[in-house]
Amino acid sequence: MLGTPIDHLTAIAAAPQLCAAAGAQAIIVPNVRIEQSDKTVRSHASMHLALLDCAGALVATGADEADMGGAGGSQVTGIAERAMVPSLDQLFPSTKAP
Repeated sequence: MLGTPIDHLTAIAAAPQLCAAAGAQAIIVPNVRIEQSDKTVRSHASMHLALLDCAGALVATGADEADMGGAGGSQVTGIAERAMVPSLDQLFPSTKAP
């Protein structure tokens, strides 16, 4: 379920209400940083995911980084996706593709 963006502290404090409103068992809180170089036309993304239970306690974390050449909006999306999959695999190792 997607909703209005909130910061990490608000997600922790409002976890019981967020879970109840969405019928969720947990909350994934993402933090994405994308940097683009104007000299090398390369992009770098770092993704950090926090898995919170419905009491707001940290259950697990996942993080990864990715680099990609090129420029433009599609590159930003692509590099974020490259960092996202390994981060999600860390949160949910039993669902990792072989």
